[in-house]
Amino acid sequence: MKKILTIIAILAIAINFTACNGAAEEQNKKVDAIKSEVMKIHDDAMAKMGDLGTLEKTLSEKASAIKSDTAMATDSIAMVTVTNYESAITSINNAKSGMMEWMNNFKAPADEATFEEKMAFYEEEMKKVTVVMEDINSSLATGEEMK
Repeated sequence: MKKILTIIAILAIAINFTACNGAAEEQNKKVDAIKSEVMKIHDDAMAKMGDLGTLEKTLSEKASAIKSDTAMATDSIAMVTVTNYESAITSINNAKSGMMEWMNNFKAPADEATFEEKMAFYEEEMKKVTVVMEDINSSLATGEEMK
C-alpha cells in the first residue's frame, strides 16, 4: 500500500510539473509572438528611414532653389510653397527623431520578469512603435505629394 501511495504521489508531481511546464511554454510563445510583431514593425519602419532622408534632401533643395531665385523669393505663392516644404521637412525630422528615441528607450524586460510584466511591456511598445510607423508613413506621403 505504501508503494502505491508513493507511486501515486510521484505521478501527481510529474503531472503537475508537466502541466506547469506546458503553461510556461504557452506563455513564452505568447511573449515571443508579440515581441516578433513589435520587431517587425520596427524593421519595416527602419527600412523607410533612407527614404525619409532622401525625401528630406529633395525638399530642402527645392526650398533653397526658390529662396535663392530673386524673382520667386518675392512671390508670396512661392514663399507659401517654401513654408510647406519646410513644414514637410520638420515632419520628416520629427518622424526620424521619433524612431531614434524609440530605439534608444527600448529595453527588453529581464528574463526573470513575469509573464504579465513581459506582455504589458510589449503591448506598450507595440503602441509606441505603431505611432512611430504612422509618423513615418504620414511624413513620406506628405513629402511625396510635394516632390
